[in-house]
Amino acid sequence: MRRSTRAARALTALALILSLTACGGDRTGGKSLYRHGLEVADVIAEMARSEDYLAMYGAIPEVAALAADAGQGDFTKTKAVYRITIPASAVLTLLGEEEGLDLKQLSPALGQIVQAKLQSAFITQINAQAGQAAIAAASVCTAQKLFVSKELTENTIYLYTYENAVPVAVAFTGGADGAVSASGMLVLNENFTQDAVQVLAQYEETLGIQVEEVKG
Repeated sequence: MRRSTRAARALTALALILSLTACGGDRTGGKSLYRHGLEVADVIAEMARSEDYLAMYGAIPEVAALAADAGQGDFTKTKAVYRITIPASAVLTLLGEEEGLDLKQLSPALGQIVQAKLQSAFITQINAQAGQAAIAAASVCTAQKLFVSKELTENTIYLYTYENAVPVAVAFTGGADGAVSASGMLVLNENFTQDAVQVLAQYEETLGIQVEEVKG
């Protein structure tokens, strides 16, 4: 009976994940980016605290323990949410890879894909500073969502911070005809705090990074 229950719960979690990654997307254009990102963050929190989901994903004990520990946080209420807009050139600079890749030489389609990957790479790099287990745990607890919105004018990252939980970063990438892809993951680097957000803001003049608090 317990095995049957666990299987049913795992299938329910899988169905929820698939609903977020469905190609058809969410066409409820009246919902704000803030709200879309918050829904992604809520699902990521559920992934982290679900023993069945982590087992289904085959996470090794160290990775599963790190994710489960993050899942014990209180994600019910945000402390502050920041919109962090980082030009692709600035991401390359922060990653130390500004040389050898000229985005202007890429086609618009490929350039869009590269810029989307750069945002995720930036978030992954933050986790990388906490070690390989942090990268793996964040990768397991990742969710995507497709929808249509006129609000997004340029690719950006929303950082959801909590009083008693690790942050969640959601990268929004624009596509054709108002299509938006939202990809979120846990931020498991304990050193990436509100102070780090303010440090990013100091690069506005030199790298064009913009940081502003967003109200729900």
